[in-house]
Amino acid sequence: MAFPRLTVLVLLTSTWFGCATTAGSGRSWKVVSSPNFELYTDGATELARKRLRVMEQFRDIVLSFSGQTKEDEQLPLRLVAPNRIDDYITLRDDRFDAYYTTDRRGATAVFSLRDNRYASAMRVALHEYVHHLQHGPGRPAMPPWYREGMAEYLSGFKVERSGRWLIGGVQLGRAMELQQGRWLPLKQLVEDGLPDERLSMWYAQSWFLVHYLAEFEPAALRSFERRYAQSPSPRLLLNILRTDYADLESKLRAYLRRGQMMALAIQPTPVDPTLTTRPLPDEERDLLLGTIGLGGRELTKVREIAASRPPESLIQLTLVEKLEMEGETDEALRRLEDFLTLRPGVARGLAQKASLLLHQAADIESAEARRKALRRARDAALEANRANPDDVVPFEVLIQVGLSSDLLSRKNMEVSIENAQGLAPHRRDLILLEAAFLAQQGEIPAARALAYQVAESAEHPPLRNAARSLLDSLN
Repeated sequence: MAFPRLTVLVLLTSTWFGCATTAGSGRSWKVVSSPNFELYTDGATELARKRLRVMEQFRDIVLSFSGQTKEDEQLPLRLVAPNRIDDYITLRDDRFDAYYTTDRRGATAVFSLRDNRYASAMRVALHEYVHHLQHGPGRPAMPPWYREGMAEYLSGFKVERSGRWLIGGVQLGRAMELQQGRWLPLKQLVEDGLPDERLSMWYAQSWFLVHYLAEFEPAALRSFERRYAQSPSPRLLLNILRTDYADLESKLRAYLRRGQMMALAIQPTPVDPTLTTRPLPDEERDLLLGTIGLGGRELTKVREIAASRPPESLIQLTLVEKLEMEGETDEALRRLEDFLTLRPGVARGLAQKASLLLHQAADIESAEARRKALRRARDAALEANRANPDDVVPFEVLIQVGLSSDLLSRKNMEVSIENAQGLAPHRRDLILLEAAFLAQQGEIPAARALAYQVAESAEHPPLRNAARSLLDSLN
């Protein structure tokens, strides 16, 4: 391990998380920022600041644990943490107490800052933050059992009064499922990825396998991380352990039967992050909550909520974006033009206009008419970029225009790619766009390397398939 390891005993019957309580808070929203997080909340400011200090310390520990440097870090992660998620219809999700979501502009963890499910919600937030680091720029694509198991392992933590952290502790729900449930075959766990059924058991076994390796085979675990990144192989873990699945399962079951599990005790160097607080205007709050919460909802629900707000409200842009996602480009453009008539200078609206014009151009058959449409998309993207140079969407549109025409020079394409990836390093599709650009320039080995990276690491099947298609075309 990266740490001097002090092992402490944790009984399966112990309570790993306690409930957190604090004084009441007002309903106005604010943004509490640290170097690596932005926390949006209607809760108590001091509680929010406390949570951010924990997150910053957790980040420092995880980076050291995983062998990353501070330079490997991404942009600040956005945390949306109202006192209670259930108070906000756009955030509420009947399936989860907390969740992690990404859009074209960034990643967000959503959880309740303070309620009787705080511990579970916070653990999920930390679990997803591990993924945020795992998917960072230049990070190797690891197999699903490792990604999820390590995220479960690292997010099982407790902070003692002395400041010592216990990492990799018992997660009672997972442990009870392993004790009482029917295990998936280890070969399926390690070699086949996420199953269509019995996903909860798959997560439990992934966590337990990483827990076992971290405790009893730390050198093998580090060797696996290093060698898999260089040459992925489904049976690499068995080769390193010099065993077979039957023997490995026997050892795992013996560890579980002991009724005792171990955790890493770490005394980290305390971090003292600079924290700032600013009020969040109501309109900015509405756009934030709408964008995060409505994106996954049915179009009819998004229409209903948008219809309840004034036509100049920023929440209308959420409906425009949803229409674009659903392929309703013409209606989206009409609604966006109505909005921009009322509020012509809103940068986010200008960026969406550029994106919609790009989609329109793709459906035009005439080469001359398509080129004119691409020019309009390019000009709209440049206008949006002038309004907000820190928005990734205009750069993304410019890249797409450049790939589809000669309307951008090579230098402008390189600058657009660099800026887009800098603003949204979590997005594998931007890496694939760079691969397509390099292929156009005749730089085939570099294009092939990037396309392979996306094909191996992308979570969404359409993006993986697009990367594989590009690979096939380059061979």
